[in-house]
Amino acid sequence: MSRIIITGASGSIGIALIEKFLKNDFDVLVIANPNSIRNNNFKKFKNIKIIFSSLFDYDRIIPNETYDIFYHFAWSGGSERENVELNNRSSLSSISAVKLAKRFGCKVFVGAGSQAECGLQKTIISEKTFCNPITPFGISKLNAFYLTRYQCEQSELLFCWARILSVYGPFDGENTLVISTINKLLKSEDLSFSSAEQIWDYLYSEDAAEALFCIGTKSKIGGIYSLGSGERKKLKEYILEITSKFEYNTSKSFGILKLSKNSVRYLSADITRLKNEFNWIPKEKFSQGIEKTIEYCKSKL
Repeated sequence: MSRIIITGASGSIGIALIEKFLKNDFDVLVIANPNSIRNNNFKKFKNIKIIFSSLFDYDRIIPNETYDIFYHFAWSGGSERENVELNNRSSLSSISAVKLAKRFGCKVFVGAGSQAECGLQKTIISEKTFCNPITPFGISKLNAFYLTRYQCEQSELLFCWARILSVYGPFDGENTLVISTINKLLKSEDLSFSSAEQIWDYLYSEDAAEALFCIGTKSKIGGIYSLGSGERKKLKEYILEITSKFEYNTSKSFGILKLSKNSVRYLSADITRLKNEFNWIPKEKFSQGIEKTIEYCKSKL
């Protein structure tokens, strides 16, 4: 296989995945939202093709080339997780994504799932975790899992579903905890957190891209892959690791914000399947990934 398509590729995972495939001499086609302010992120690449199309207009795309693997990350509603209509519409549009993959001649479809599909868990998330989503976003993502799996069966595509936990790194959203914290520190602004006692699992974007590369190019039977670092630490420990890079005094920063009743308290991935099938393990320690992410944030100021 030598040609791939990625939808919704302007974020942290998508950019890292493009870089991974280009380094391995793959042809890359990106299907991008024409209204996204993050399309500027593609300017760093000189040898990718781009089709501009809304997530809801995939039926209008007429392929004139053949590709091998289709990665579907595009989603409207991730920043509006309580918006029922928008997330449901994104879920239904995932069927069009599979049909588009088929029209392009792809043999493999890789969908981007979320830990939100699983709801509130008290143990590690594996491929066998019983899902009980509690938000419209999580419900719609789980619905997209079932819809795309069915459509792939009908279209004779290998179906893979990466259930992604928490990924950080360059090109991530401005409102994520990691990026927003770094930006405030760079601007010498005060920080405010909850008690941050939640157990969390952070995976660096390049490691996520490596896992997704393996899933798309090497998976034999497809199915669900739980994607995280497999490391479990209190969220406070991660925050302190970030602030230590700036020598920021956090003595008055914790316990200011309150968690909602639906806030995730425990998040960790069982990465056994990724290890066993692909010999994949995360390479980037959080301290190293944060240094790279800080340099990225500095470059954006």
